[in-house]
Amino acid sequence: FYGYFFMLSRKEKQIKRKANQKKVAGYANNLIRKATKHELIFKEALIEERIMHKFQKFFYTVDTCYIADFYLKTKYGRYVIEIDGNSHNSQNAKAYDKKRELWMLKKRKCNTIRFKNEDIENDLQSCIAVVLSLEPNRLTINQ
Repeated sequence: FYGYFFMLSRKEKQIKRKANQKKVAGYANNLIRKATKHELIFKEALIEERIMHKFQKFFYTVDTCYIADFYLKTKYGRYVIEIDGNSHNSQNAKAYDKKRELWMLKKRKCNTIRFKNEDIENDLQSCIAVVLSLEPNRLTINQ
């Protein structure tokens, strides 16, 4: 597939990129409206701790599109945080998640951190502590 893309003219590549951007933007807007309860809880905790983040950041190339639940950039690295519900328990979902993690690491230099819905519900402070540990010298306003 990659060979196909490189055979396209500059104009054809631009057209494909723009079409993909529109498709992804519509998909992302729909996801934001359908954010899960656990994503919203985690988002509020990040805001409360004054942790800079992007909610439902989308990453795409001409042939691939992934939407991360959360994206954080620190001076130590880039991180994608995923909040996983029951739909991530199947073998197919686990394989897809692994493929996505590899893509994020190779193409975007982002490490992926996964929390389960149960982690957010039962031990939110530990999840936030993991995020805070990504930038150890950071002082939050709430400390």
